[in-house]
Amino acid sequence: MVGSQFPLEGLILAQPEAAASIFASDAQPSIAIVRNSDPFLAPPWRIIYRMINSDPSQAVKIMSEFHRIGETVIVAEALAQIAYDRNRLER
Repeated sequence: MVGSQFPLEGLILAQPEAAASIFASDAQPSIAIVRNSDPFLAPPWRIIYRMINSDPSQAVKIMSEFHRIGETVIVAEALAQIAYDRNRLER
């Protein structure tokens, strides 16, 4: 899937539940897909944010793996979006 021409970012953003089930099969390709996603249309933090809303346990696994490999900015950005959402909803 990683090397295919299929627009994975679009699938992930449009069908986060399906993406979470795909990602559940193997963490390494999932990390590659998220890390190499289009920075304008589907930045990594947006993909993780969508997954948090659809499958929090899978999103945590991906965020933990990003943290483990030192990609803490992606994790921080995804969490910042949740904090922003909560703040916005409380207003």
